[in-house]
Amino acid sequence: MKLPHERQDLEVQIEKLVEYIHLKIEQADWHGVSDAANDIRELEAQLRLYKIMDLHEDYATFLAGLPPLHERIK
Repeated sequence: MKLPHERQDLEVQIEKLVEYIHLKIEQADWHGVSDAANDIRELEAQLRLYKIMDLHEDYATFLAGLPPLHERIK
């Protein structure tokens, strides 16, 4: 499944921050490592929200395909 543009941007940002963390580790810049790790956490939270929205959309589509409740409990 192809991700929407915004999701791809988030994933690219995470990849760049991981590379940045490796650089900061080599430089022993622990504040830089911490800052980048915090940024990654925030971006991953945004990605999780997209996944939750997808689940809700899939569930709504599933429910829309069911017959009305009064027809199912006869």
